[in-house]
Amino acid sequence: MLVVFADGGGPFSFLPNLREMKIAWTIIGVLGLCVAALAVHIYLETRTRGDAHSRGMARIDLHQRIEQRDADRIAGWLSRQKGVDHVLVNPGSAIAIFTYWPARANPGLIIRAFKDSLSYGRAERYLPTAAEVQKGCPMTKMPATNKIYEFLKHLF
Repeated sequence: MLVVFADGGGPFSFLPNLREMKIAWTIIGVLGLCVAALAVHIYLETRTRGDAHSRGMARIDLHQRIEQRDADRIAGWLSRQKGVDHVLVNPGSAIAIFTYWPARANPGLIIRAFKDSLSYGRAERYLPTAAEVQKGCPMTKMPATNKIYEFLKHLF
């Protein structure tokens, strides 16, 4: 008895053909490589580096009113410190922010010298809490990206 199929596919026509399977596996493989490359990129960019090319940022809360001439004096003093790269002082909020080269400067020592050299005894370095640090990452702003971030954090 000979069975002839109308569609010409034979008894296994319900299975995808080999060419379609190769295309599907190729697409899955390329997407997998892209996800792996993204994970490696996120890991490399978010890990703490202490090399000569990295910069740090520190904030000083002055806890007293300052005028523009005080802001200029503070900016000048901070700019003269070894390893300090850039300084911003906001007289309205009484906050000074500076960037520094960690290989050449210690912000704790700079702030201690700042308090001793200038008349800002109530000034202190602002250090964010762990919750504030986590909120600062753009990956954790939305629930979907936060889940990806947490997965990658536990993976590495």
